[in-house]
Amino acid sequence: DGFAAGAVIDGRLVAVAYTSARGEFYAEVGVATHEPWRGRGFAHAAAALVCADIQAAGLVPVWSTAEDNVASQRVAARLGFVEV
Repeated sequence: DGFAAGAVIDGRLVAVAYTSARGEFYAEVGVATHEPWRGRGFAHAAAALVCADIQAAGLVPVWSTAEDNVASQRVAARLGFVEV
């Protein structure tokens, strides 16, 4: 009952975004990118698609990350998430 989108390069999934948890009103977005492919915008592109699907389903997308995960925080900020 969730959403997912990924980036495929030469037949290999290099990045994925997905709903890691889903409730009545919210859906949390998770992302993962293989290290050699980081910093190329794949997580952002996949997460943008997943967030659009979450919103189309009438839910609010949420993003959480460890305090020291600056890369994840940058992706979230690019997508318009605000730290609370």
